[in-house]
Amino acid sequence: MTSILLVFSMLLVAPDAPPAAEAAYKRGKQLYKQGDKGNEPEKFVACAQEFEKAYKLAPLSKYSYNAGQCHRRAGAPAAAVQWYRQYLADEPAASDKAKVEERIAELEAELKAKEPPKEEPKPEKKPIDLRPAPAPAPAVLPTAPAPEEEVRPLYKKWWFWTALVAVAGGATVGIVLATSGSRDVPVPTGTSFGPFTPSFR
Repeated sequence: MTSILLVFSMLLVAPDAPPAAEAAYKRGKQLYKQGDKGNEPEKFVACAQEFEKAYKLAPLSKYSYNAGQCHRRAGAPAAAVQWYRQYLADEPAASDKAKVEERIAELEAELKAKEPPKEEPKPEKKPIDLRPAPAPAPAVLPTAPAPEEEVRPLYKKWWFWTALVAVAGGATVGIVLATSGSRDVPVPTGTSFGPFTPSFR
């Protein structure tokens, strides 16, 4: 309160301030006193509006400073920081610069404490594949090798003996003819096969 009253007393009348700006400034001072006396936050909101109106009409440092003061008392730290910074821009060599900067730091810490904690990004969920699993491939059974054909010896085959009998018969006829020396070989009665009659069983 002392600091704002100091500004009021030091900069009560600005020579280059238009009458409308000074009228808004005076209304702001009155509202500030009412709010400070009755502890009424809504009064500080109204006085901040009056100081902002005055600043739009005449951008003087006393208007920006008092707008910051009213916003701080109204419980609006973000707006208070904005107007305190505007005051330092309007009055770079202000005698209370260090004090105002300290107040800005306090308000910014208050704002940071009110910020909700940042949520860590949740891992992305992959969609569930609801398609049925493919059927397993049929097992390939080993193919058994084809049975080898049994090789029968020659003496177990029928044609072997037939050929053998024919060869033996022919050899016998040849021997008989060679030994007889004549073609007039008596043929036994009752047969048409000549001197050799094969026996079949």
